[in-house]
Amino acid sequence: MKVNDKKISCKEGEDDDDDDDDSSNKPEYPPHGGVTPPKEDQEKQEQHEQEQAASGGSKPSKPPVGGGGGGGSGLGERGVHVPWPKKVMGLYVLLADDDEEGFESESDSWTPELFEWQQEAANVLFFTFIHPDTMDIPPAFKKLAATRGTNQPGAVPKDTVIIFAIGGYAYSLKPNPWHWLTSKEKAEAMAEKVAKWPEMYNCDGIDLDLEEGAGARPEAGPNMIHFIRRLRQLQPKMIISQPTYGYPQVSNARGNVFI
Repeated sequence: MKVNDKKISCKEGEDDDDDDDDSSNKPEYPPHGGVTPPKEDQEKQEQHEQEQAASGGSKPSKPPVGGGGGGGSGLGERGVHVPWPKKVMGLYVLLADDDEEGFESESDSWTPELFEWQQEAANVLFFTFIHPDTMDIPPAFKKLAATRGTNQPGAVPKDTVIIFAIGGYAYSLKPNPWHWLTSKEKAEAMAEKVAKWPEMYNCDGIDLDLEEGAGARPEAGPNMIHFIRRLRQLQPKMIISQPTYGYPQVSNARGNVFI
């Protein structure tokens, strides 16, 4: 990421391009906290790898886009501008944080650009975070989303899905509650506002990152359902996801539920 012409990079992992062609270089089953998987799971994994090898196909460097199959998630043809990928490699991109001077939600003093590895490694980008109190789109979101398909330096690739993330851990502790989750009427009114985002800001969907704090309030769940139902009526192809955490879970893994 470039900030005021100064690059800020994340530590990149080792190149694993050869892993797809040589199964001997990777474990047969992904380790989870050192727990040995059951024998039947190992057999299923081995059978899957044998079927994949027999098909003669190799996996692309970037997961394919199109079809909206969602890996069996039942998403259908979701995605307003870009269809939901059959295989997903998602990446969170922090663009707004009210605790960081110069990068607050309303800051218009910088222009985000993606590094080449960010452009090539992911086919879904989660822009983080929209403040749930204002529900205003940060200027940094608008700038980066507008670059999609322009081939400008640091632009979002044309076939990459853009998701606007709302909330997060800090914004679930405060504000608490989220005012638009305190009644059915407020939830549906907010859905009508959010339904306009794809056309206004070039996003394909939203990530409802409601966590401990505002998410623990008894009225939050039912009113979130009212919000999603109304939003789905207004924008049938809009992608709507929500992070899941806590128990039950698998080896402390955290994932997203797509609605």
